Amino acid sequence: MAQGITLTQVLLIGLGFYIFHALSLGTTFSGAFYFSPLPMSLVVGIILGDVPQAMLIGAELQLMYLGIIAPGGARPADPSIAALVATSLSISSGMSPELAVAAAVPAGLLGEQLNNLTYIINGSCIQLADKYAEEGNSKGIFFAGAILPALPRIILTIPLMVIVYLGPTAGSAIINMIPNWLTNGLAVVGKILPALGISIAVTSIGKKNLLPYFLLGFFIVQYLSIPILPLAIFGFIMAYLHIVFTNKDDKLPSLSFDTGEESQVYSVLSKKDINKAFFIWWTFGESNHNFERYQAATFTMALSPIINKLYDKKEDRIAAFKRHLVFFNTEALFGSVIPGIAIAMEEQKSLGADISDNAITGVKTGLMGPVAGIGDTLTYGIILPIILSLFIPWAKKGSWIAGFAPPIVFAAITIPVGLALCRLGYKMGSKSVAHLLKLGIVNKIIQGASILGLFIMGGLAASYITVSTPIAFNVASIPMPLQETLDSILKGILPLLTVTGIYTYINKFKGTYFKATLLVFALGLILGAVGIIA
Repeated sequence: MAQGITLTQVLLIGLGFYIFHALSLGTTFSGAFYFSPLPMSLVVGIILGDVPQAMLIGAELQLMYLGIIAPGGARPADPSIAALVATSLSISSGMSPELAVAAAVPAGLLGEQLNNLTYIINGSCIQLADKYAEEGNSKGIFFAGAILPALPRIILTIPLMVIVYLGPTAGSAIINMIPNWLTNGLAVVGKILPALGISIAVTSIGKKNLLPYFLLGFFIVQYLSIPILPLAIFGFIMAYLHIVFTNKDDKLPSLSFDTGEESQVYSVLSKKDINKAFFIWWTFGESNHNFERYQAATFTMALSPIINKLYDKKEDRIAAFKRHLVFFNTEALFGSVIPGIAIAMEEQKSLGADISDNAITGVKTGLMGPVAGIGDTLTYGIILPIILSLFIPWAKKGSWIAGFAPPIVFAAITIPVGLALCRLGYKMGSKSVAHLLKLGIVNKIIQGASILGLFIMGGLAASYITVSTPIAFNVASIPMPLQETLDSILKGILPLLTVTGIYTYINKFKGTYFKATLLVFALGLILGAVGIIA
């Protein structure tokens, strides 16, 4: 039921969005807000007093945005902004979930353009950081890298507050104007959009030779109706068996890093120093993102306490600040190994080792791409989608847990991993990444996680893509529903064809997310309006 919205509620929604999403504090905590609509739907639901409805909207949007990642920082749409607009519209104006999901699509696209605007403005912050670096002022660098970028984020928040405030009036008017055929078409669009999200997730998660695991998960759920959590356990076992039997001739790699080639001992820096550097990196990894030098300010901020401790002379500190304020961009979790390596090299340089500025910069530049490839694949292409998938059934039941748990679980898993990688980078120096790759651990982890992810995606497709046809034929004056005939041939054939069709368009015809969204909208509206799909 429509309840309207007050100015106080709008301000609280804007504040919640600003704190949890716009500021991007805590890389893998805010990452759940950045890539998932569920947490933001919960925030809006709490403020507007209807958490169950909010989580139902979040569940529909989560399926649609399940495969969204941002390789190199580029993302086609903002799921969190889509959730903010759709959830507030549905609760405040009484808009149906189907219409709210349809409204979320342009909101998500617009939101990403607002994000890009803040990245452009943040370029001035990095230039101010250059000025402070010339002065050897680490506090100034922190101000330019952590405090000042928070101001442009207000630009991202205010337009959304205006949309939320005006939404109930516009939403009610739209509801009264929409004809039945368009309502039917939009309802079908809402049923097809989850297939788009799952298709993108399958594309980002798995190689083509692993796609049978998607089909296995799909048909297990279709015919046995297994819930997602037991399916995930079964998928984990399947992934383990696949790795064991496809690598049965390989010896298990040793996880010992005692190679006799460690870059140093803790002679100057303590474990506390390394931990502090990591948590600065983790906290501000994406908060000052800009198109000029991306994460350069965060990298320098993370090393600033180290630099201040290692170098007594001001000119040495200035040189160190300046060599780290160069272009840097990687995935922040697995990229934690690179600050650790840089710390090791800075320590050796301060102790008199013949390490040039170009050597330090070269190691950073050489590693950021390969590490980003691993990190984007594992962190946001596999780990986060799996976590989110496990909580979609909770969201479908209207439970607040589905919005609260993903950021907590994601952070709890990734923080220890990031800290361990930073320490490893420090301990092993520039040889750490090569050593990990030599062991083959990373490839096995990616392969196993891909199998698990595809298995779960298959189950989600079977559970939540509800495309069907209302067409019936009269045979001897007896109506014969086409859907029953299709189910007798192969249960779930229409949802499966929907996913495979979108997957084929994206992969074979190189369709972009934007074009695929337009295609889904067009086909859904037409097929729903004429009554072919329901």
